[in-house]
Amino acid sequence: MNNRNFFQRLMLLGMFFAGAAVLVWLFTHGLPYFCPIRWIFGMECPACGMTRAVNALFHLHFLQAYQYHLLVFVVIIYTGLLSVFWLIGKERWMHTKWLWIVFITLFIIWWVVKAAAFFHGAYPSFYESRAIIPRLVRFIGQFL
Repeated sequence: MNNRNFFQRLMLLGMFFAGAAVLVWLFTHGLPYFCPIRWIFGMECPACGMTRAVNALFHLHFLQAYQYHLLVFVVIIYTGLLSVFWLIGKERWMHTKWLWIVFITLFIIWWVVKAAAFFHGAYPSFYESRAIIPRLVRFIGQFL
């Protein structure tokens, strides 16, 4: 890869991260955003809390970021790896299946742990009773 291509990629990567930072700031400072999984099914998705966690990292509140979402540091490392792979022109490394399998498996395990905590009464905010599916179930249950 020549220097010009490297610097073009570096500029694109900088613009991507700047745009992501602006979106995180907007979503945590008043721009309305609702997780579609939570507001349809009534349960947190595996990534719920990630925006707040990244915002906490912007303010260097590492413990708070960890409390919002345990995997925020994994996402930062993973994003850093993918960024470096892309930046140095090794896109094929980005498509390595084991990287994606490990990443997705970690999120699923984290979601199952949160769900188990909810069912044992230790995580009440996991469930949203005002979501569409829970309201439909309650509505239909009135007639049964």
